[in-house]
Amino acid sequence: MTGVTQEADGSHDVLVIQFDSAVPSYQLTPSTTGTHFVASGQSVVVAGSVGLVLHISGVTTPGAILQNGDLGLDSGSLQETRLLDTVQSAADFGIGLTRSACPTISTLTGPPRLVIDFPS
Repeated sequence: MTGVTQEADGSHDVLVIQFDSAVPSYQLTPSTTGTHFVASGQSVVVAGSVGLVLHISGVTTPGAILQNGDLGLDSGSLQETRLLDTVQSAADFGIGLTRSACPTISTLTGPPRLVIDFPS
């Protein structure tokens, strides 16, 4: 992983994760505990009222991004993205939204990116 960004433009919010090589396997699922997560045995709460978990496996450098922080927005539906944990070649992110949303997920090449688009 070489970068994680969040952007909002009024009509949608976008989470982009850029990788060193091809986009690895990933899974985006609703959080069963809302915006409350457990990361390395510690309780973590992200902004928002609806939570999602993004699990990415096959990452070459999972701890290189967001090691000591998170991304937050003050507008739109995407409120915060936080790196929860890295284990071997996997990374888990907690995503907080203001409301339930059906995101559009796509991958791009040159550079390889995972793009998750949330309607605002």
